[in-house]
Formats: sequence, structure tokens, C-alpha cells
Amino acid sequence: MTAAYKLVALAEVDSTNSYVRRCAALLDDRTVVVAGRQSSGRGRDGRGWYTDEEGGLALSILLKNRELLQRRSENVAGLTQFAAVLLCRMCAELGIEPSLKWPNDVLVGEKKIAGILSEALAGTNGLEAVVIGIGMNLNTTPARLATIGRPAASIAAETGKLVDKNNFMRKLLDMFFEKYEAFLVKGFSEILDEYRRFFSPFVGRFVQVSSAGVAFSGKVLGIDDAGRLLLEDEATGKTGIVAGEMTCVTN
Repeated sequence: MTAAYKLVALAEVDSTNSYVRRCAALLDDRTVVVAGRQSSGRGRDGRGWYTDEEGGLALSILLKNRELLQRRSENVAGLTQFAAVLLCRMCAELGIEPSLKWPNDVLVGEKKIAGILSEALAGTNGLEAVVIGIGMNLNTTPARLATIGRPAASIAAETGKLVDKNNFMRKLLDMFFEKYEAFLVKGFSEILDEYRRFFSPFVGRFVQVSSAGVAFSGKVLGIDDAGRLLLEDEATGKTGIVAGEMTCVTN
């Protein structure tokens, strides 16, 4: 059975996440905004994300089931990792071997192919909504990838085959809306095994992590049952990190 959601398609926008934030009060729960082109797409930590009409997929999902979001608020942050696992599944089905760089960057080797930016919208009564932005390089050409300024991949560049953007998007959204409420209710256990499998290339590597202004460095031990990064920190010993930015130092 196909999951129900409302799709809003825009030819061009500054950022799908910014658009949804501006219009959230007017949009229904389970609205998806997709844009052919983003002029000021946003990634994590203020980095840009470029999307053109031919090569990339840029969409934002609005969730406004306030009762569920507030009742299961401890699992809301994990929605980014939930979405990342779905993107890895899609890559694997297309013949690509993806990996997950904690918390939610999808890579092919050392090249980024997709990213996720989630933002919470709060009001006077607490959490009102969540916006989950997804950017993925589908048919981006090698020439365009070379201009991004950091290692990047696309499905077409890796497989030599163009992807039908609409079919890819519909399958991704069907999977998301069929399972996201179960994830909120049950928590990280819903994706734990898959997440650990896609994350496994990073276990044993030495990394640096910036989390809430605090720097950690050490060897990656794995992912705990709640999705936290387990690090053998050089200064403090074993540490579980809830959120942050991970940078690989060595293989």
C-alpha cells in the first residue's frame, strides 16, 4: 500500500528547507516540497548544497503530528539517521556500495553522494514540527562534481546509468512514510543493524569529532544501541557522543 503524502513541486527555490520553514503554518502534515533547482541549498554546519534540474534531488519533508513528535521527542533527532539508512538502501539496490559517516552523510568510498539536514520548529507549546531536508546527487556529471570543492559522487557517475528522478523519489518517500512513525515509537532499534552495517567501514579508524564546541579525538569503536558514536577518546577514554561532526584522520 502506498503511503499518503502531499507533494509540492517547485521549479526553483532558495532552499527547500527554508521554504518549508517559512510556509510551515500553511502546509499540511506529511507535505513534501521538491525543487528542480536550489540557489542557496543548505547542508549541516552552514555548508552549501547545490542542486540543478538535471543532476540532483532536493526535497524537504514536513512532519506536523505534534502529539506523536512530543510524545516520542527522544527519537526525533534520530530521524536523520533513519533517512540516511533509507538512502543507503536505495544506493545498494542500484549496485552501489554505500557507507554512512556518522551521523548521516552517505558516502561512496570517500566521496559524498547524499546529505540530510533536519530542523525542529518550536512554538510556545514546545515542539511543533520537524523538517527533514534531503539532497542527493543522482545524475550529476563528473565535470560538475569536480567543481563542488570536496570529494563528491553521483549514482550515474558511479554506475554509468542515468536514474529516473521521479521514480527514485517516489520509492524513497514511500519507504519513509511507511516506516517513520514506527521508528518514532520504537526508536533506534528499528534501524540499528542496518546502520551498523553501513557504518562498519569507519570502525577502527582514528577521527576527530566536534560536538557542541567540544573537540574529541580517538579511535572509532562503533555505534551504541541509541545511535551514539562510541569513541575511544585519547583524553577521557570511552565516550558516547550524541551529535557532532566527524572528520576522519587516518584509515
